[in-house]
Amino acid sequence: MCQKDNGVTVTENSTVWSCCTNDRSNQTNQIVSHDEISAPAKAELQRLISTNISSLSAIERQKQDEIDAQCKLIDIIQYCQENRIHFVDDQFLPSNRSIGAEPPIASVSQWLRIREISSDNDDSKEPWTVMSNPHPNDIAQGYLGDCWLMAALALITERPDILSHVLLTPVINEEGVYLVRICHNGLWKIVLIDDCFPCTKNKRLVFAKARHRQLFVPLIEKACAKIWGSYNKLSGGFMYEALHLLTGAPSEEIQLNVTANDDNDNRDLLWTKLVSACEANLLMGASTGNTDLPDEEYQSAHLSRSHVFSVLAYHALSYTERFLLIRDPHGSSKYTDDFICPDILQQLQQIKTAETMNGTFWMSWLVFQRFFGSLIICAYRDNLFDVRYEGKFTRHSAQTVQAYYFHVEKSTTITMGLFHQRSDRKKYNYRHTQAFVLCDILNTEIGQRETVLRSSQSAYTEWTGTLSSGAYVLIPFSTSYWHRETNNEEEEDEINYTVVIHSSVKLDIFITEESGKVLADCLIANIVQHHRILKKSSNYALYISEEPGAYLILIVGENTSTEHALNVDIDVSKSLNIRHSRNTSITLDSIPSQHRQIHLLVDYIYKSGEKTCYRYTYLCTHNAAERRPTQPNISRADDIHAARPIYHGKKS
Repeated sequence: MCQKDNGVTVTENSTVWSCCTNDRSNQTNQIVSHDEISAPAKAELQRLISTNISSLSAIERQKQDEIDAQCKLIDIIQYCQENRIHFVDDQFLPSNRSIGAEPPIASVSQWLRIREISSDNDDSKEPWTVMSNPHPNDIAQGYLGDCWLMAALALITERPDILSHVLLTPVINEEGVYLVRICHNGLWKIVLIDDCFPCTKNKRLVFAKARHRQLFVPLIEKACAKIWGSYNKLSGGFMYEALHLLTGAPSEEIQLNVTANDDNDNRDLLWTKLVSACEANLLMGASTGNTDLPDEEYQSAHLSRSHVFSVLAYHALSYTERFLLIRDPHGSSKYTDDFICPDILQQLQQIKTAETMNGTFWMSWLVFQRFFGSLIICAYRDNLFDVRYEGKFTRHSAQTVQAYYFHVEKSTTITMGLFHQRSDRKKYNYRHTQAFVLCDILNTEIGQRETVLRSSQSAYTEWTGTLSSGAYVLIPFSTSYWHRETNNEEEEDEINYTVVIHSSVKLDIFITEESGKVLADCLIANIVQHHRILKKSSNYALYISEEPGAYLILIVGENTSTEHALNVDIDVSKSLNIRHSRNTSITLDSIPSQHRQIHLLVDYIYKSGEKTCYRYTYLCTHNAAERRPTQPNISRADDIHAARPIYHGKKS
């Protein structure tokens, strides 16, 4: 397990472990058409590949994780004590590889253990602690461009209850073993690290630090660096990502540029939302970056462009005099506001003190809207329930998909989140489009009241809304891997995802494998409800999806005739840089009477310096003769492109 070399090195793959594992012992990856097996066999297969899980509140999950982590910590510390050695993490060694920068960061000249590190003169007489009444003003960003993480950590520090559930080792230990709880790719993980940090030649910490010789900031930064591969991977990011890493909760990002030129009603609505978030004690941050302003205006105001700040408080003296308390994670600020005269500043300071030397300052609401591009509100509450489960995207259009069934007892707010499990946070995968479809189930009918389709090419796809009482099914999917050969383990990992369902009430989730027919029925129900009609007559229609900001386009044909087949020809050969779910440019389909069919799903492939566009032509004709062959051929009834009977959404 370990080797001695001035320290102990844990060589088993346990220095990062998941707190939310899936029981896959009863799951199968075998592809079976439900039409090919008998009813008893189908019931037995469904039982074998099904899982039941219940959502946990944030506080329940935290306590469960902490118990598991404590057992692990005791074992490692005991081993170190018995062998009289210090812990060394061999998964994140003190090396240039762990720094990750090319060329290497000049300020890093050595790695030192915490007992060897020097600090500022003001702190030199204080003992090292993990936390000692931590305050946001204690946090100072180092040489890394991880303001997005430091700003979020400053917000978390305002909430000691949250911070204590992130940092699971509350006291300094001689063995140098620390546990940090991070929500990585949608799953809570306990990250095991040692107390060796990059330092300057003067033995000072190069990266993030905290005043009064507190270790919580460099420990959390190092844990994040470890899960992403290096410190350099933390340069550049978004605050909503950091808030998710630290809380596991969904965040809402509000684009301020969109509302800056709107009428007063929209501005008042935004202010009301901000005030409500403050009153609910939610975590908030903001990013500078109004594209309409020149850099000189930011420089004149002593504000960094493309920088992330914490929003700490609000106060309104009147309808036209509204103010926000902001904190710069750099730890100091020279910002001044022409709208804040000495008398107003005195009143604001009585509400909450701003100290420019610590990076906090009051800003008027009007100026805030001018310089800031987005506002981030984190919905963390310790009584918020969630379910977290891993799955894999399918390899072809007839493969079984993972479906999540649940029942809502009363009207409740739900957030559906789909995480693509990336190994590299800075690598944008232009080849990957992911989506999920959510439908209600009423008397075996799918999608009659509620149907939602969301897609994106980011690592995270989300929908938040209110669901009324009833049964629902959620199906994540991606067409990105249907016609790709996988040649290595890294590409195989690309198909992994995590589903996270947040709710204000406890949910019981039934997870099972379903045929492609169920996914097809959900998608058809969505397109029939939310669509643009390409062509319509008395006995047929051709629909195209109209999801806002869609990265995925669907075309569905509907044949309501009771006598004739409907021939549908679709040509997308003049499109540029698209991916076709049937791996072709031209499809020739013949829809039987009283059936619907998904003809294609198309997503964009972005290539540097090249245009991307979707162009199509279509032809619809009824044919009294026998159905013609489909091109490309659809050989299986459980393929999502196979024709489906018009049963008014009934689940078959």
